[in-house]
Parts: sequence; structure tokens; C-alpha cells
Amino acid sequence: MNTKLSVLTMALFLNNLFGCTGNKKSEPETKADIFPTEKFAVIQAKFKGKPIIGSINQAYSHYNKKEESPWCLVISIGLNLDSLYSNGLPLPSESEIANSEEDELVKIIKQKTTAHYIGHVFNDTFLDVYLYLDDPKAVNAFLQTQVNKKGLKRGFGFTIENDPNWAKVKPFMKE
Repeated sequence: MNTKLSVLTMALFLNNLFGCTGNKKSEPETKADIFPTEKFAVIQAKFKGKPIIGSINQAYSHYNKKEESPWCLVISIGLNLDSLYSNGLPLPSESEIANSEEDELVKIIKQKTTAHYIGHVFNDTFLDVYLYLDDPKAVNAFLQTQVNKKGLKRGFGFTIENDPNWAKVKPFMKE
């Protein structure tokens, strides 16, 4: 009897000492566990002879939880052709309108699922917005109701593709 009690006591002691958590529920992830600290950088390049300029969150360049949000959402907001420079980039007033529409859409998307905002890029008459999602269903349903909605400031289209390695945004990341 004493031997059994000693073994049980020793087991409890070792469990407490080494923190075996097999039977404990894991703590829920916090926002800080899911999203890296933002580190935006301006990017500039040329694509097919046209300039592109954007703001990309470089904190995602070495993000280690990409597989948890494998769905790449790209929203392409069409810019007003009368409000562009000859190189296809927006005048400040057009940039403000497109950014406002982006902000409205992203705000609602983040309410529907875990959404990692990577950033946006102005290029050849469009503002392309990049996000990665853990579950695309609710976002797809929402965007379907918005894409042809009357009263939009600017028209837009979107794609959602499975991209578990985040290859679509890799060219924007600094290594």
C-alpha cells in the first residue's frame, strides 16, 4: 500500500514539476498569437513597362502559420480612368476614393473570418488588395452580394484561390 501511495505521490510531483498538460485544455489563441506585429513598407516596381506602387506588410514574409489561412483573396478595385496619371496610377483624389472602398470591404471581411491583410498595390488602373483567409465561404457569400451592388464608389472584382504557401504575395516580400 505504501509503495502504491509513494508511486502516486511521485507521479503527481513529476506531473506538477514538468508541467504535463495532456489533460488540460489549451489556452485559446490571442490576437497577438495569430497576427504578427505590423511592419508595412512601400514597394515600387515596374510590370510590363508600367509602374506599380503599394504598401505591403513585411511582417508576413516569414510568418510561420501560413497553412492556417491558405485562401488568398484578391480584390481588384477599378479606378476611374479620368482620374489617373498617364502611367495608370491614380491622382490623389482617386487614391482616396479607392482606399475608402478598400477600408469598408476589409472591415466587414475581418468580421466574417480570420483575415490577414497583406496590403495593396496600385497598378495599371486598378487597386489590388491582398488578404489571406482561414475560411473563404462567408467572405465569398458577402462579396457576391457587394460586387454588383448599386451605389458602389468604384466597381470591383475578386478571386479566392487556395494558396497554402502564399506564393501569390511572395514577389512583394523582402527576404
